[in-house]
Amino acid sequence: MNAIELALLNAISEHPNMPLVIAYSGGVDSQVLLHALALLKQTGALSQAVTICHVNHGLSANAHAWQAFAQQSCLQLKLTLQVRQVNIQVQAQQSLEALARDARYQALHSIYEQASLIITGHHSDDQAETFLLALKRGSGLKGLSAMAAHTKQNKDILVRPLLNISRADIVTYAKAHDLSWIEDESNADTRFDRNFIRNDIM
Repeated sequence: MNAIELALLNAISEHPNMPLVIAYSGGVDSQVLLHALALLKQTGALSQAVTICHVNHGLSANAHAWQAFAQQSCLQLKLTLQVRQVNIQVQAQQSLEALARDARYQALHSIYEQASLIITGHHSDDQAETFLLALKRGSGLKGLSAMAAHTKQNKDILVRPLLNISRADIVTYAKAHDLSWIEDESNADTRFDRNFIRNDIM
């Protein structure tokens, strides 16, 4: 079993009775997550209910094309998809990035009424960026510990099974399985702190 599939299976097996919500943007990280999950379902390694959640933020001219891509990807893999449309109101003293993240997590929490396992595709490169962001902002020890593999959020548990997997390994997996994915043009905008760290520092 591939290291990515094994990491996903190990994370999920700790909570065998909880339905799964997969955060799916269509980017390479979530595309690999989706593919690995589909393989585990096909082989019978997973028995839980699974729902894929794509959040349409409406912030890009490509948002509807990304939604169509998500629908087609889930249709091909025979996975249930729910699309959540969110309306982000830009506010003074709050970053667009933070507002979009908060709206995204609210959407993920809304999928099931009962406690669920929310799974994201954050990897080790994301972890390094998060640490550098916290360092830049002068965070304390909690902030400098970056992202946890498991986090309780309201009724749900947020799981990041790929934190020990590099982005390079994720791209290698995607190419080995001939996967396609979308590229968010905003990732090149270095006005956002995370993009500045990713593109200019790391």
